[in-house]
Amino acid sequence: MPKYLKNKRKRRHSVFKNHTENITMTSERKEKNSKPAKEKDSLRILHGKKRVKQIRQAVTLFIVSAVLLAVLLVSVLSPTGISELFSNYAATFSFSSKLPVTLNGSETYNVSFVGNRVFVLSDSNFSCYSKQGKYSFSDAHGFSSPVVVESQARHLVYDQNGKGVKIYNAKELLFSFNCEYNILGADISRNGYFAIASKAQSYTSMVTVYNKNCEVIYEWYCPEEIISYVAVSSNGKKIAVCTLDVNEGHYNSKLYVLNFDSPDPIFQKEYENALVYGINSYSSKNFVLIGENFCDIISWKKHTVTTFNTSYSVDGVKSDNRYTLIESAREHNDGSATFTIYNKKQQQIGAFDFIGSVDDFAIYRKNIMILSRNKVHLIDSDGNIVKSGDCGFGVVKIVPTSSGGCLAISHNNITKITLE
Repeated sequence: MPKYLKNKRKRRHSVFKNHTENITMTSERKEKNSKPAKEKDSLRILHGKKRVKQIRQAVTLFIVSAVLLAVLLVSVLSPTGISELFSNYAATFSFSSKLPVTLNGSETYNVSFVGNRVFVLSDSNFSCYSKQGKYSFSDAHGFSSPVVVESQARHLVYDQNGKGVKIYNAKELLFSFNCEYNILGADISRNGYFAIASKAQSYTSMVTVYNKNCEVIYEWYCPEEIISYVAVSSNGKKIAVCTLDVNEGHYNSKLYVLNFDSPDPIFQKEYENALVYGINSYSSKNFVLIGENFCDIISWKKHTVTTFNTSYSVDGVKSDNRYTLIESAREHNDGSATFTIYNKKQQQIGAFDFIGSVDDFAIYRKNIMILSRNKVHLIDSDGNIVKSGDCGFGVVKIVPTSSGGCLAISHNNITKITLE
């Protein structure tokens, strides 16, 4: 019978076959196994590019928004330029107090407080200090009848009934020139534009408007009436002109609001048998026309008019970008005064009586600071005395620096007062 035995076979090993050929099998396996891995890697790369693109778009959007915000912030803080903003800040920056300060000149005419800076007009000089008393500059104006008008960026000093004009910032004198005719009035806006009312040849008077570089951009002539006051809007795009005429022994005043593309007024109002004492244009929304016993709060944009009437005389008007404060009192009576408060929407929000003389007053946030003889009082909008402090003899102006203190300016020096 046949034997069913397992045949023994020897495995044949080729001598020509080396290890590299044997690795080929493993290589194919790796390629087969690595094929999904390559797909995964390619997917990851595509996903990564998408995320990088999204991140780049977000970063670009953030940078553009930051630049726009910075430009807006610079325009809000300094419409006359970022370099002037920094130079003004550096000129009055100080950590330490240098008060009291001795002033140049023998008589203080006017004081204004803008930001951290105090501007003082005297009979001989125009000076700037920080509220800590750091000296910035002092210029001898050389005018016989100097008048200063203020804005948030620059100050204008002119010689009333003379011809000289000087423009200052917090660091130095920027422009100085003489007008062709005698000056009747002037005003300067927040963006550095300014207007000068003067006499004119072949006309009774005229208004010349300059940009912040002291270049003439507009002229308006008045053939019959005398221009008494002029105001420039905060954005420098409009002017308000107040004129005076005499008819049959009566004073008649007119108000014209003009833009710079036409000689025809876009708004006007007549005041028969009324004499206008001035225009307050510090607020960005409204300007205030001041009469003997009335005030008109007029919107620059819509020309809406809110009239304040009193049986007393209007002694003073102070404004900021939030409030307008009107002081009225009986004529030749320094024993009491009435204060009326309006917001920027021309709405009356308060009124109170103050017992005592009022030598100067100022708005500080929601409160009012009043100089009365040798005392300074901090008063809330309801008329309550919150704090008080003593000041020296001869103080003519006060500048609020905080709810607990102020600067007292006399003809000779600047000192600090603490209110308790």
